[in-house]
Amino acid sequence: MRLPYRSGAFDAALSIAVLHHVSSEGRRRLLFAETLRVLRPGGLALFYAWAMDQSDGRSGHVFASQDVFVPFTQRPPPAAAGEEAREAPAAAVVHQRYCHVYREGELRALAESVGATVLQEYCDTGNHCVLVRKGPDPV
Repeated sequence: MRLPYRSGAFDAALSIAVLHHVSSEGRRRLLFAETLRVLRPGGLALFYAWAMDQSDGRSGHVFASQDVFVPFTQRPPPAAAGEEAREAPAAAVVHQRYCHVYREGELRALAESVGATVLQEYCDTGNHCVLVRKGPDPV
């Protein structure tokens, strides 16, 4: 939420699978605003975040609420080719990762709350997506 770049440094930005891991509306707004800060006027940003409705997604998740913990299984790396295993294989570790899953229109509202112009809003494989431009529509 504090990118190490000067303001207006980039023509475009991508935020894919990031925004849904941010734990509060204020912090999500800050992340969105910080992304816009590093864009030049008129620059574009594309945001993808998990949708609450996963009917067209691949995850198979069914969410009881918008703020949930989702298991993530971290598997040990495979042995390199030609290496012999020196000890018993490590077990997979399951982490619980926080997710705020989005309802239709929620990303648009977030974008507009920080002054972005929404150019396109759509769903893609279980994600809500917005393409935004920094600043208002040109007159």
